[in-house]
Amino acid sequence: MTLSDYLISLFLVCMFTLGYATLYNQIGTTVNRSFERVRNLNASLQHLPQIIFVLLTLVALRIIEISLSGTVYWVFINMQAVILIFSNLIVPNLTDFVLIQVVGLYTLALTGGINWTTGSMYVLGCIIIYGERWYGPKISRHAFVYYLPPMLLGAIFWIVIGIKYHAVFSPLAASIQFAGFAISYIALANYDRFQERDQQLINRLQHDVQYDGLTQIRNWAMFQKDFSKAFANRHATKSLALVTLDIDHFKRINDNHGHLVGNQALILVATRLNHELGQLGDNYHAYRTGGEEFTLILPGANREVAQLVAEQCAAMIQALPVHIRSGELRLTASFGVAIANENDTSATSLYKRADDYLYQAKNAGRNQVSVEGTLLFNK
Repeated sequence: MTLSDYLISLFLVCMFTLGYATLYNQIGTTVNRSFERVRNLNASLQHLPQIIFVLLTLVALRIIEISLSGTVYWVFINMQAVILIFSNLIVPNLTDFVLIQVVGLYTLALTGGINWTTGSMYVLGCIIIYGERWYGPKISRHAFVYYLPPMLLGAIFWIVIGIKYHAVFSPLAASIQFAGFAISYIALANYDRFQERDQQLINRLQHDVQYDGLTQIRNWAMFQKDFSKAFANRHATKSLALVTLDIDHFKRINDNHGHLVGNQALILVATRLNHELGQLGDNYHAYRTGGEEFTLILPGANREVAQLVAEQCAAMIQALPVHIRSGELRLTASFGVAIANENDTSATSLYKRADDYLYQAKNAGRNQVSVEGTLLFNK
């Protein structure tokens, strides 16, 4: 092999690795969006297209190899080895791991680089690499430990190939192929880890955009989105109730006891509202829609159910102990409950009615529940 052959080997393997990683992640992104659109929660089916892509790539490479010779033949063998060993880090479950290994071992065995001894070592090494996927965060600070098993596997594979085909495949050529393997594998592993970190960052940013920073429940932006959707689907759910509530005399709490106590009160109310709604309905959600104002969206709830939810939440808030230096501070809240009807031409009109009922409850002395303009005098 000439110097140009060696450079071609490295170039082709690295370019193939880049293209493979791009296609693999593009398939994952497309499938995830499709599953989100149809609200499919089947995780095993979600990863299936990517697993099929890995298997088809391995088989396709082997089919192409049969018609090749010289430098390009060994380049394709290297591509196959990179994919197979790297797949141990990305497969989501044991079933997929076993499936890929069965197909991969068979295709590699056809190259002559796998026998009973090297095959056993390969399987053991793959199990170790597969385990790194789950323990990776604990050893990610030690890159040497993280990359050692796959590098050893790659080295063993190319040593076996070099020995078996020494007549037509020089030790230098085997070393070049291993160098290409090492570069490609490290690039793939780093790409995968960067993708994972980017996804974690995106998830955090999405959480920050959708959830209130103090109370950690859904914020006004999420309320607008979810309420518009709930209002549009009100005929499908047969009913829709909206409950607005406001912590009574909240400014007085801040002025007399400080903003830390006020924040504690907000966090307690938000946390318990979330818990209470979770007990009452899976599709009921609470939102912080103002300083001390919260709103509850109750899809499918009629007047009786919405009144029950408001009364239970009012009683829950009254029972909340807010600890202050002199003992405990008891909270109350005022509620406005509105049920969607044919006169509500938009989500805004329904929200305005609920807000009007809330102010009716506040003007009536607070610690009240107003259901469609009827005060319950909840004390």
